[in-house]
Amino acid sequence: MAGRRPTAADLRIAARVKAARESAGLTQAECAHALRVQYQQYAKYEAGQNRLTGGMLLALADLFRMPVGKLFEPDTGRPMPEVTAEALRAAGAVRGLPVSEIARRLVEAATRDGLIDAILDDGIQTPVRRRYAEAA
Repeated sequence: MAGRRPTAADLRIAARVKAARESAGLTQAECAHALRVQYQQYAKYEAGQNRLTGGMLLALADLFRMPVGKLFEPDTGRPMPEVTAEALRAAGAVRGLPVSEIARRLVEAATRDGLIDAILDDGIQTPVRRRYAEAA
């Protein structure tokens, strides 16, 4: 983690991973073995010292038998929309499209599904979020 401090989001996800592990009744060593990583690496995931890749987040969700969205739920208690087969098909459908079109489609879907509101409700203010809130 040389030169990078964990963000608030990193720490929230790490705390959710730890809570999910404890809820599943697993030890850090058992999780590390199941995920084929060293114990120290897994411990760093739970401490927020190492960022989790998308693949590792999916593996963790599978290990804990939970939707991956649970690892991202905002602190407001409102659940995040779950990834559906429709969303996975849509991801395949955008392959080859210009980034601007993909971004437009993502914002449209996220707004429709309440994702933007869930993200904005986490209490973290950034310039982009302020601009979005002012435009809404």
